[in-house]
Amino acid sequence: MRHKLLYIISILSVSLPLFASSFEDGVVAYSDADYPKAIECFNKALEEGAPTAENYYNLASAYYKNNDLPLAILNFERAYRIDPSDGDTRFNLELVSSQIVDDMEPTPRLFLSQWFDQVSHWFSLFVWRVLGLIFFTLLMVGIFFYFRGRSISQRQIGFYGGVVALVLSVLTNILAYRSYLFTHEDKEAILISSVLTVKSSPDASAKDIVVVHGGLKVVTQQTLSGYTEIKLPDGTVGWVPNNTFEIINNFTH
Repeated sequence: MRHKLLYIISILSVSLPLFASSFEDGVVAYSDADYPKAIECFNKALEEGAPTAENYYNLASAYYKNNDLPLAILNFERAYRIDPSDGDTRFNLELVSSQIVDDMEPTPRLFLSQWFDQVSHWFSLFVWRVLGLIFFTLLMVGIFFYFRGRSISQRQIGFYGGVVALVLSVLTNILAYRSYLFTHEDKEAILISSVLTVKSSPDASAKDIVVVHGGLKVVTQQTLSGYTEIKLPDGTVGWVPNNTFEIINNFTH
């Protein structure tokens, strides 16, 4: 049994460096300014293991150095979706996104909706779920003291503590839900074609609506006949071929 265990450990000790080699090779290639090779290595590392924010961040940086702005934005977005609490990713995403050709004014949103989105990015989905569970537990403790407290002061502490815990529990669960949508919804996409004409219908001969460029974030809607209906940041709706964009939350690519 001991020999078998030692054999398994020896196999793992050999195989683990192999799994890590693609990422490490990508780091070396990036340091040597060989950005095409770095891109190849980081993509291979993604194929070999689970997607990580670190890998997407490095892949995005390699694409940016290789002058591929759309794919740099796409992969910074993916890194940000996995870990929205990372300030470096957020800064670089904003920096790179500011360099796209199309400067569209986004449609106005309610302040409360924007606030919830911003706050939900403070922590990861896991942290919000843990906080929600903690505050729910404190709510149960408050209810217990309110009904079973041996003195008026204990019941008052249970009541007011329970009210605060209830509010915080509801708030953290809302933020957890917003965080879940941010990391799981599959509607937002990045245009990857350098120049693209948005059509009025799913047909190559349809009327042209507007010309847009790679790197622009859009919201996908229905799909028909090889085309997908998209909504641009300014609210314009039109159709583009399916191969001209990449869904952000598709971590298999």
